[in-house]
Amino acid sequence: MDTDRIVKDLYTQGIIESKDAVYEPLSGGTTSTIGLLRDGSGKQWVLKFNEPNVINAEAEFLNEYENIPFLPRLVYKDPVNRFIVYPFLAGTTDSSGTHKTNILSSLVQHVLNYYQPFSEANGWGYRDDLKHSREQFLEDEICSVKEIIHSGLLEKEDYELIAELAKLRSQSKESELTYLLHGDCGYHNFLFSEQELSGLIDPQTFIGHPLHDLVFAFCSTANELTQETIIPAAKQLRMWNYDEQVLNEEVLLGLFTRLARSSQHHPADLPEYLKAWEKWKVLVSPA
Repeated sequence: MDTDRIVKDLYTQGIIESKDAVYEPLSGGTTSTIGLLRDGSGKQWVLKFNEPNVINAEAEFLNEYENIPFLPRLVYKDPVNRFIVYPFLAGTTDSSGTHKTNILSSLVQHVLNYYQPFSEANGWGYRDDLKHSREQFLEDEICSVKEIIHSGLLEKEDYELIAELAKLRSQSKESELTYLLHGDCGYHNFLFSEQELSGLIDPQTFIGHPLHDLVFAFCSTANELTQETIIPAAKQLRMWNYDEQVLNEEVLLGLFTRLARSSQHHPADLPEYLKAWEKWKVLVSPA
């Protein structure tokens, strides 16, 4: 990608204020290429490259929720969806000293409660790989997890329980009305200021219920995986009538997926996730 040419074009179009802005590659993107644009005035922008369908989906999300201060404000999308540009959000990715209950409640209050129903897409899942129903999405998720986690990590009964839950949750009212969601709503994409949540970056736009993003955030770290941690935030979701059994089932589905991610990318966290799995399984399973 000719970043020098792109910088000149952005300056010509008035997107950035200096033709001498410097592009500095950043690390951290899993599927995207990200860089920082700096000019002499001290202003900074993020220049983010990805596949056209991914860029278009992210731009759709940021445009839909441009009035949510915790999200980046999109200032430019390449006409052929090669990249997007948005101002750099200040904050740290270090969550040390934060309390998960407070962070989840802040996430609900400042982001999730502003999500809007989305009727333009018929289906469930990631915007660039939409499934025709939640049931199909969950079936594919279960197959993916089975391929990733090693034999013996879970029992046959665990897979049977998840299959039953997937079918049950697919027939629920939470699966009927869909919203435009962040989709990768985890601590790895949170920004913090003075130990409080201050920003949310890098959406992987998702069509589903806002409870999905809350459970994703809850399961994204191996600490504080208790009912006491998530219940206060869940009760604050405006578009959902709190139901403890539903929450327990959704968390177990979230933990199931997280076991695979942890096994692949964060094996040191796996023991804590397995402990949480056993505890939440008891909450879901009939006595």
